[in-house]
Amino acid sequence: MYKRCSCKDGNGRSLGAECPRLEQSKHGQWCYRIELPADRAGKRRPKRRSGFATAKEAQKELDHISAPGPRCWSTR
Repeated sequence: MYKRCSCKDGNGRSLGAECPRLEQSKHGQWCYRIELPADRAGKRRPKRRSGFATAKEAQKELDHISAPGPRCWSTR
């Protein structure tokens, strides 16, 4: 899990996780990335989600996705 924002530097480039304001609790959004099992062809299946207001919300969904058992994967 990580936190990032859409602030830009003086050249218009996104600061992302390098923004100095990310230390503020109300600034930025929480994200996660997980590597799902490879598909039948052996290709990687990374899954990324962002837009969580808190780390707790992101962790809750990450725990749900990484829990063992049958799953029907869909994108929102």
